[in-house]
Amino acid sequence: MFSKKDKLKTSDIVKSSAIAYLTVSVLDAAVKGGEAHPKRRLGSKNAFQELMILLLVIVVIQIVGGVIGDSAGKEKQAVSNAQNVTTNAGTEYGEPTIAELKETVGEIKSARFRNYDSRLVVRISRVNIDRLDVKYQVRYRQKGGEWVTEISDRNAIKIKGLDPEAEYEVQARPYAKVGSKKFYGKWSESKMVCGS
Repeated sequence: MFSKKDKLKTSDIVKSSAIAYLTVSVLDAAVKGGEAHPKRRLGSKNAFQELMILLLVIVVIQIVGGVIGDSAGKEKQAVSNAQNVTTNAGTEYGEPTIAELKETVGEIKSARFRNYDSRLVVRISRVNIDRLDVKYQVRYRQKGGEWVTEISDRNAIKIKGLDPEAEYEVQARPYAKVGSKKFYGKWSESKMVCGS
């Protein structure tokens, strides 16, 4: 199968060949006249039909070539845009965007257990960075335990299933997704929370 580039070159060759054939046919009919070639006589019905068919072929080839070229151009641009997002995310995606996010330290505004349902409610200082959809991560653990991480689209998160009598260490940070990659800010200072 031809690649798009090969197809485009092939259409140019066919177009040039059709134009050359048309030119030669007209000149041949004009020079040799209708007696030697009655079917090629200028002004004859057959010559006119042949001319129209060749012109139609040229138009079709030009349209097809244009569509292929336009499609190839759009595909190339899409690839280029995707590369810009993934490879230049730190410098061109919102200036300075990713670099700013990576240097942003999370900040917990408040963290406490609700009395009526024992959920831990963590409120985080909102982070606004140009062109980034910033989300938030909160992680918590009991002393000496493993970190458990939760995510939230908002700058507040409610965590259930914890022991309100126990003490928990809580941290938060912003993050954002660009393309298929995630970029993270820095964890906040730890905040100790106990319901009792």
